[in-house]
Amino acid sequence: MVLSEQKLRNKIARDLHDDIGSTLSGIKLFSNMAQNKLEQENSDAVAMVARIGERSEKMIEAMSDIVWSINPVNDSIENMLVRMKQYAAEMLEPKNISYQFIADEKVSRMKTGLGTRKDIYLIYKESVNNAVKHSNCRNLLIRLKLDRNFFEMTISDDGSGFAQVNGNGNGLENFKQRAKNMGGSINIDTAVNKGTTVTLLVPLT
Repeated sequence: MVLSEQKLRNKIARDLHDDIGSTLSGIKLFSNMAQNKLEQENSDAVAMVARIGERSEKMIEAMSDIVWSINPVNDSIENMLVRMKQYAAEMLEPKNISYQFIADEKVSRMKTGLGTRKDIYLIYKESVNNAVKHSNCRNLLIRLKLDRNFFEMTISDDGSGFAQVNGNGNGLENFKQRAKNMGGSINIDTAVNKGTTVTLLVPLT
């Protein structure tokens, strides 16, 4: 990476964090304060203010992911794996969901661009989030490996599954678009009461 590009990415990450991030945090803070006051008054506006707080919280989380992906400090696959493990622990342990995170040694040495790392992480994050919120699973297996010239990520749960995988449910269209961005493919194997397995294949050049 040339020095000018690194400086630009550092500046963008700082600006996003300092300006937009602080504004969103302020919106979240004020919505919480308003919600508490409205609850005391039994106002019908409580639900609306709660939605504002939820939306701002989602935006703060999304902004955090963008800042992380842009910051040159996080360019290594090792840092991506650390973030993935942290997210799994934060999401799964409070729900008492047992999980395994298995990453082959070769994965930590693979080379990818910024966009590919970001899309891999966001597919991973959405898959884990879906398992926590929708599957009622008790166990989750996360497996990352290199198979010839492909990176393969498999996320498998033993939950309730669902009947079909077409349409926009559970972020499926986002999955497909992100996989397409990387020149890869994604497969979702699921059935009612049979759990769900998400498999991402990404070619490495």
